[in-house]
Amino acid sequence: IYVNGWAHNLTISNNRIYGNAGTFSGGVRVGQPYLEGQALPPAVGPRFGFGYDNNISIHHNKITNNGTIESNIGENGGGGGVSICSGTDNYALNYNFICGNYSQGDGGGVGHIGLSNPGTIAHNKIIFNQSFFQGQNTSGGGIVIEGESSTLGGLSIGTGSVTVDANLIQGNQAGGGHGGGIRLQNVNGADISGQNRSGMWNVQITNNMIVNNVAGWAGGGLSLSDVSRSSIFNNTIENNDSTATVGAVFTSSPTQSSFQPAGISSELHSPGLAAATNQLFSQPTLANNIIWHNRSFYFQAGTTDATGATSTTLIPTLTSKAGYACPDGANYWDLGVLGQPQASPALRLNPVHSILTDTTGYPASNLNTFGRTSVMREYCNGPRVNPGAADTTPSAPPVQFGMQPAAAEDEGGNWIDLRFGPLSLSDSSISVGGAGYGELVGDYHLAAGSQAINQVACNQPSNTRISHDFDGDARPQPTCSIPLVSTETFYDIGADEVSAAQGTVTFAPSPANFGTISVGTTKDLAIVGTVAGASVTFNSAVRTGSTTFSIVSDGCSGTTVSAGSTCTITVRFTPGNSTQARTGTLTVNDNAASSPQTVALAGQGARGTVSVTPNPVAFGTNPVGTPVPLAVTVSNSGAAALTINSDAVTGTNFSKGTDGCAGVTLQPTGTCTVTVIFTPTIGNAGTGSTNRAGILTIISNASNGFAFFNITGTAVQAVVGISAPSPSMNTGGRSLKSATITVSNTGAAALTVTGANVAKTAGPALGAFSVTGGTCLTSPNVPAGQSCTVTVSYAPPQTGTSLQSTGHLVLTDTGASTGTQNGASFNAN
Repeated sequence: IYVNGWAHNLTISNNRIYGNAGTFSGGVRVGQPYLEGQALPPAVGPRFGFGYDNNISIHHNKITNNGTIESNIGENGGGGGVSICSGTDNYALNYNFICGNYSQGDGGGVGHIGLSNPGTIAHNKIIFNQSFFQGQNTSGGGIVIEGESSTLGGLSIGTGSVTVDANLIQGNQAGGGHGGGIRLQNVNGADISGQNRSGMWNVQITNNMIVNNVAGWAGGGLSLSDVSRSSIFNNTIENNDSTATVGAVFTSSPTQSSFQPAGISSELHSPGLAAATNQLFSQPTLANNIIWHNRSFYFQAGTTDATGATSTTLIPTLTSKAGYACPDGANYWDLGVLGQPQASPALRLNPVHSILTDTTGYPASNLNTFGRTSVMREYCNGPRVNPGAADTTPSAPPVQFGMQPAAAEDEGGNWIDLRFGPLSLSDSSISVGGAGYGELVGDYHLAAGSQAINQVACNQPSNTRISHDFDGDARPQPTCSIPLVSTETFYDIGADEVSAAQGTVTFAPSPANFGTISVGTTKDLAIVGTVAGASVTFNSAVRTGSTTFSIVSDGCSGTTVSAGSTCTITVRFTPGNSTQARTGTLTVNDNAASSPQTVALAGQGARGTVSVTPNPVAFGTNPVGTPVPLAVTVSNSGAAALTINSDAVTGTNFSKGTDGCAGVTLQPTGTCTVTVIFTPTIGNAGTGSTNRAGILTIISNASNGFAFFNITGTAVQAVVGISAPSPSMNTGGRSLKSATITVSNTGAAALTVTGANVAKTAGPALGAFSVTGGTCLTSPNVPAGQSCTVTVSYAPPQTGTSLQSTGHLVLTDTGASTGTQNGASFNAN
């Protein structure tokens, strides 16, 4: 992939880029190197830069087995996998797998060539890449960040500022030069001014695991040349090798070289840079690094056998152990300035707060530590293939368990080819399903009990503090207290921060459902946090969402709760007068593993609802005269409690009896009883029935606060009709006269006859009326619409001349509007 110019904001992601070859880069190249006439650009906005390709993002690609062909003869630079060339400002090269790429120039894996400002190379795996060329020295097996030589004369304009963070840089080889893992070269130059003697550009190398890389000259892990300003913080630089196999180190003998710095190698400044900076050599700020067991070798050609073959070896000659365990007898040279002796050098790098193989010569005030780092799994470079794995090459020679230098003296230049392994992250000799299959050969995360844990105090300069580690885990950033008494005021040396065992918190109930409660009331709910595993420090508890929820007490925030114990936060729900469903969230911040914890809050205001049974309050048909009580059940059919303030009964013939409800509070489904009395009356004696209506009123705080329920009833009575005697009793003569009077009930209620007689209103004293029989006397109950009879007689006087008398029937009964009815007068003669 070749991106030329003005491709601003381009993203190259999620590709497999393999097996490609090109002039300046085999895999991905952005921009054009070595443009003529490039001078230090002016500031554009907040930064300096050419702006040819701004904001390029290259992420999540697999970039493998690419290479440069005859790259940049006479010039350094190439980038076998990725090349970032001048003017690629504000680029990000993140989360890529860059493996097995080759460059004949600098930068087997990644090459940052020229001025691109700023840049980020982070979270990549840059492994098993190689830079090598026989005709010239090439550097940066994994990464090179280098400025271009100025075509205008004078100092290089440099590289711009670059951050190299949290990368795995492993197993790379700079076979023809410096910096098996990383090479920084010509970073600073024209950016240096009288006001800024260190330069504007700063390369920051943080949180990287730079391990098991090899340099043919010096700096198996990291090499710096013409770098006046750089920072190297919290890296693990371990088990890198320098082999002194490039032609330039054979200065005193054509068959033997000399030891060179192996971990971090610095070089004397070029005269122009030394004059501009008043510095002698590249002196990075070194803090909080593991720089451990970086091996330094030199090459020696031995005796010649009868066939003319000359034996070659690296000194010290080491034999690898099973599983790439590191052999004894190595020469370790972690830090050095090129050209200075290993023992008692006049010029030294200045590490602080670091773990070194040897702290001799560094002042105690630097707080460096000597001791094993105790990582999860380490290895040392050895044979080309895994021990135990068969070499399938036809007629392959036996595998030598060590790094193997092979000389080709007739080719000139860099004439030694170094072969080493493993070239695999895991042990390929283990079959699928076998014990240890897929496990990393090298895992440089800190093991429990490592001397690197909790070694860096919080009171060191703030510019050396790193907020995260190789894995993105947070490093402690506590407020520093003196004296330093808590392990929380320290963090770890190297790329890995070992996370302290974190407690866990479980809150219950979760979710916290307040249910439905009466409007105008409140409900408190205790939300209890239970701590497990390790103690937890609670920082804050915050309520968000509906303001109907509030924290009324917080027993967690500001406390440290030990494992197995609890703390409580009480939340109150106040629905007010609303019946709307409400939601909220309780968020608790702490140092537990799952921080922050959230608890969903839910609640709803509700009102009770007044219901009555029966409804309507129906008395049906009732005869007049007798009060009828009816017990009415009042219930709360709503979702919240209600309080009955008062109740009343209105309407003709209706009244309230016993009251068990006024002033009572009913919970949902609760009941009480009030008695309604119906006393039926009908004002008109001639009316058989009258419908009555009333209202039961219940006043409460329910949703139907003024509840009205109908009361119904029908008053019924008998209506009495009395006929004239039949036959007529007005027939004359002194004989006994008899007749029948019909009593009819035309009303709606039954009539019960209790008595009957004839009242005489006129006539001779000796004339007499009497009731002699009839069904009204023998069957006194007369249903509505029926009738009965009364037999009456008249006995005229036997003397005198006046025989005629006048009378009427008097009927006594129940069921009518009155208890006595008088029939019409009739004459008897």
